[in-house]
Amino acid sequence: MNSMLRIALILSLFLFTLSQAQAAVHVSAVPNTYTVNTGDVFDVPLHVTDIFASDNYFSFEMDMAYRDSYVTIGENDVAPSAMLEGWSLTVLVRDGRLMVNGSGSTPLEGSGLFLTLTFTSVAEGTSTLDMNDFTFNDRDRASFDRPVATITATIPLGAQIAVTPTEHDFGNVRLGESATQTFTILNTGDAALTISNITIGGMDAAQFAITAGGDPATLPPAGSTETTIEFTPSAEQSYSAELQISSNDADNPTFYVPLTGTGAQVHTEIQVFIPDPVERSVDVGGTVNVPIHLSMVSALDEVIAFQMELTYNPTYLSLSPEDVQLGSILDGWSPIINTETPGVVTITGQNISTPLVGSGEFVTLTFTGLANGTSDLNIQEMTFNEGTPAASYTSPLGTVIVGTGIPDSGPQIVVTPSSWDYQTVRIGRTATKTFSISNAGDQTLTVSAQTLSGSQADQFAITAGGGPVVLEPGEIHLTSVQFAPTTEGVQTATLTISSNDPENGAFEVPLQGTGALGNPEITIFTPEPTQFDIAIGETASIPIHITQVDAIDEVIAFRLEFYYDASFLSITENDITMSELVSGWTLIINASQPDVIIIAGNAITPLEGSGLLATLQFTGAADGTSEFGLTSAQFNEGEPAATYDNPLATVVVGTGVALGLTISPTSLDFGSIEVGQTDTQTLTLSNEGVESITVTDQTFSGSHPDQFSIIAGGGSFTLLPGEDHQFTVQFAPTQPDLLTATLTISSDDPENPTLDVPVQGIGDQAHAFIDVFIPNGENLTVDVGGQVAVPVHVSRVSPLDGVLAFEMRLGYNADYLSITNNDVEFGTLLDGWFTQVNANTPGLVIANGFAINALEGEGELLTMTFTGLTDGVSELTFNPFVLNEGEPPVHYTNPVGQIIIGEGIPLIPEIDVSPTAGDFGTILEGETAEVVFTITNMGNTELSIYSQELSGADATEFAIIDGGGALTIPAGV
Repeated sequence: MNSMLRIALILSLFLFTLSQAQAAVHVSAVPNTYTVNTGDVFDVPLHVTDIFASDNYFSFEMDMAYRDSYVTIGENDVAPSAMLEGWSLTVLVRDGRLMVNGSGSTPLEGSGLFLTLTFTSVAEGTSTLDMNDFTFNDRDRASFDRPVATITATIPLGAQIAVTPTEHDFGNVRLGESATQTFTILNTGDAALTISNITIGGMDAAQFAITAGGDPATLPPAGSTETTIEFTPSAEQSYSAELQISSNDADNPTFYVPLTGTGAQVHTEIQVFIPDPVERSVDVGGTVNVPIHLSMVSALDEVIAFQMELTYNPTYLSLSPEDVQLGSILDGWSPIINTETPGVVTITGQNISTPLVGSGEFVTLTFTGLANGTSDLNIQEMTFNEGTPAASYTSPLGTVIVGTGIPDSGPQIVVTPSSWDYQTVRIGRTATKTFSISNAGDQTLTVSAQTLSGSQADQFAITAGGGPVVLEPGEIHLTSVQFAPTTEGVQTATLTISSNDPENGAFEVPLQGTGALGNPEITIFTPEPTQFDIAIGETASIPIHITQVDAIDEVIAFRLEFYYDASFLSITENDITMSELVSGWTLIINASQPDVIIIAGNAITPLEGSGLLATLQFTGAADGTSEFGLTSAQFNEGEPAATYDNPLATVVVGTGVALGLTISPTSLDFGSIEVGQTDTQTLTLSNEGVESITVTDQTFSGSHPDQFSIIAGGGSFTLLPGEDHQFTVQFAPTQPDLLTATLTISSDDPENPTLDVPVQGIGDQAHAFIDVFIPNGENLTVDVGGQVAVPVHVSRVSPLDGVLAFEMRLGYNADYLSITNNDVEFGTLLDGWFTQVNANTPGLVIANGFAINALEGEGELLTMTFTGLTDGVSELTFNPFVLNEGEPPVHYTNPVGQIIIGEGIPLIPEIDVSPTAGDFGTILEGETAEVVFTITNMGNTELSIYSQELSGADATEFAIIDGGGALTIPAGV
């Protein structure tokens, strides 16, 4: 009993002691999270809770740890609160530890602020304040958070400048005009950005000017301001400068924004010339470079095509296509160079996407000297576009002196070229070369015979210019020799020209050519694997390959039509990628009709090579299996032949099995059918399920159900699993219009009891005329400085009309309106057409286009966006509008439109003089009389009077004594 009691007393005493050692006070930092910049000085307030006077706390001790590599505190950086008034503190700071002892004669009491700790951030990083211990009266331990506080220090960004855009090219700006660009200056830092100076520097700074926002400014963090730069070129050349912005950004005290622009103007003519010396010399057998230069060509000239024909004397000079080098002005162009005719070189180029821009070297011709003599170089034709701008040149353009420059004495035969290789020619075809025979001597040259010899001479033939000929000094004769191989391999012969040339009485010209069979057929195929398994929504990329095609096959056109099942697969034009084999070709890709893909192309340069032609990427649309193959394929007009094995590939989507009835194709489009004619298409109905399905009925509904009918396969029938059934649908239009309907197939298929097949076709007919008009053209308005869109529409155009080209010339009043080439956009009717715009002549917009496929449809042909310049009214007139060369006729009524600009009243000064005549009556000799005339401006804008003069036989008897001379009168005064 006593033993048990003693244990209980000891336990009670122990619990009492514990309760006395653990105080109820809680110490915390308020707040307990700090984000500061390096270098910042900041306070961390420490709060306490629930200290009572009855606790009799006369002292405390605090031991806190911190990371002194990120924050520091000094012994004078600890401040007591009012709660500690009258108390004394001892502070010790050492190696990341802060120790504070306090004592007083008055017991602590209260809650709230206890101590304020002032820290300094010294480095980027995170430090925690961790309380090691906090006790009162050396025995009562306070509770506290772990950690007490967290401090994160970051390096301040300071002021940071950013400018958008970071550079700008003003492009081509017409001389006398200007272009502007606004730049936004932003402060992306965390301190105020002070912009002290904004200026323009650099080599061409004078061509640029600050027109707005160039003053000093101070931007707060995230603040911005704008500066506007104007480019006004003074000459036709490229310019560069820098927008320089000075600020207090430590990293970018001066921010540079590159500025570029080009001064340009429209040229009425372009000079074509040979730079000095225009007379050049070359030894016999040597070569000489003759550069041909152009004066400045501006982008505003829109030169997208040219043709040059230059002649020289082939008696003294020779030139081949390899001797023609293109200048840098033709970068991106691929001109066609022809030197087939001796003495003539033609260079033809076209590039819609890269107009000629610049000046200097156009082409360089490297001539080879053949015989002593002198040859003029003459331009026979030089055109840019269709004659605008004009080409200006002298005649002769230049002169080349060969050797002595004086023809040798006696008759001297020169044959150009002196040998020829016809390269590879397909058996059954021919190649012809024309040779120039000239007399480089100073006496008559008599050619007595021209013959072909050699074991394979029968493969060659003289087709023009053979036989005897007499040539006076400097004269030229042309002889054509044809190569027509009948066997494979290299064939050779010699053309011998017999004459009275004492040195070359039998001039021999070696001939060579290679006969080849070519490729009688080209195979189109998909390489293994030819089966593609994809999930719904996934894609399958099917490559289309061709076997070898050689240049001698002369494949310059092809058309491929593919089939697939649109019930299971989908594809668009953007999913079809053509390979490098047809780089540079004009391609037409059409995948708009379900189940059908058409790829066609044509080019000037023959197709050559083998391998990948195109890649078609299909997307799985529904469970099922689709074959992919060719409906038709053709190269040129059928030669070489196209061969293929269908299907090219098979695509299994999802399970590969479609349940229930499916229809293929899922829609029918008969296209344009002449009214009174008919066309048919076939639908295939398939039972892809596992049960028999009975089809009960087929009906047409919608807008024009009477235009369509089922002429075969209709009625009620039963399809076994896997069985197909075909319908023949006929379209018989009775009216010219877009005719649509829906074919509904009814059955007992639980999944698809009705299948709807949209059908459509166009009842078409050739039109007596086509209406061209501007919708609501009589009610067009625009503010001064504003813009108005003016669409040009056509009525229904049928393929039967055969519209393959158009040209529009639209006149307007350039005093009130302006428009540029970029303000004209062509409508979707002209997709696939080659189109051009010329709005460079004020008051006239020229638009034209041509295509291979006839225009079809109605609606917007193009839209012009005019800018209002000043108050007034401008009529819009066609001068004229032509389709093809006039057929079918175009119907329109001029003016086709009218635009009211601003108030619509033009600003016109109007002079009124009162009285309109002056009669001074009878005046005695020696006396004078006066008549006062009042000049009034009756117009609505300022009137400028340049002069006031007296004229007539007796003008000397009169004099203007007041109010004469030039003056300006405001409106209504």
